Amino acid sequence: VGPRNDPALLLDGKGASAGGDVPTEILLAQLPILIQGSPRRVLVIGQGAVVTTRSVLLHDGIAEVVAIELERKVLQCAPLFRPPGESGEDPRLRLVENDGRNYLLATQTAFEVASDALQMFGGNGMTREYPMEKLFRDARAMLVADGANEVLAMKGGSDLINPAWL
Repeated sequence: VGPRNDPALLLDGKGASAGGDVPTEILLAQLPILIQGSPRRVLVIGQGAVVTTRSVLLHDGIAEVVAIELERKVLQCAPLFRPPGESGEDPRLRLVENDGRNYLLATQTAFEVASDALQMFGGNGMTREYPMEKLFRDARAMLVADGANEVLAMKGGSDLINPAWL
């Protein structure tokens, strides 16, 4: 929506690309990075008008950014929100069409993040007193619930190219 030089993104009738939301969208990226220190990998849930993702990519120390977006049309609109003169996507960026929660629950990343977080809690992390124990247990269970991740990835890939599913 809007002219090419000032596009606007409406999600469920709400503007998601300009005005008062922009500082918040920038802080959604910057505060966790400042608190963590020097992350190498970042996950952005909700690509929207690319403000948060672009804010993350300002940090040279970040090797990979995965941006998850549920709505295909939002991903298709992403190039419209590139600044003038910027060509192509940053090679560190990977766009994924998926539900953020399901993506986290069904990936090796979930296990790795839960495992790293568990290290921070030490022995207490395995007690039921902390939610970390359940997150770790669930992430581990998701890795093996339906088979190895590699097999699931091949099955999912074959489904994506199956014309009957389109």
